[in-house]
Amino acid sequence: MKKFIFVFFILWQAQAFAEEVCVTVDITGWPQEKINLMQATAYELATREGDNNFPARNENRLCFENPTFNVAAAITRATVSERYDLDEAARESARREELQIKEEAKHELSGNVLAQAALDEIDHMIDPIERWEDLKAFVKTLARYMLAKERSGE
Repeated sequence: MKKFIFVFFILWQAQAFAEEVCVTVDITGWPQEKINLMQATAYELATREGDNNFPARNENRLCFENPTFNVAAAITRATVSERYDLDEAARESARREELQIKEEAKHELSGNVLAQAALDEIDHMIDPIERWEDLKAFVKTLARYMLAKERSGE
């Protein structure tokens, strides 16, 4: 029982002396997605400062418990907005790249002989293969078809 009381006291003491530092970020004019990601963006900024505590959020107020960095200097409207904009640009670039890959795959499918071939037609393509070069050409066509099918999402 004494051990339990001692452990409880130690845990209570740690909570009693925890320091919470909060900042209020002006979110006026921000789109909802930016507001929704504000907490995650602030966490990313904190990790760049060497702190691994995820902030608590209430509306536009972010609070860090026992921070190891200057919260007021690192978490401002400008820094959160700039980090969000950089992350959003990276997300948009990835979306465009993915869309381009899908479009290229659809283009490949539209010109690939296997895309519209029936099983017996594929058999007729394979059966007469006797030379190594013909086999390589068929395997390349098959691989391009399979990759394009996967990438196109169809």
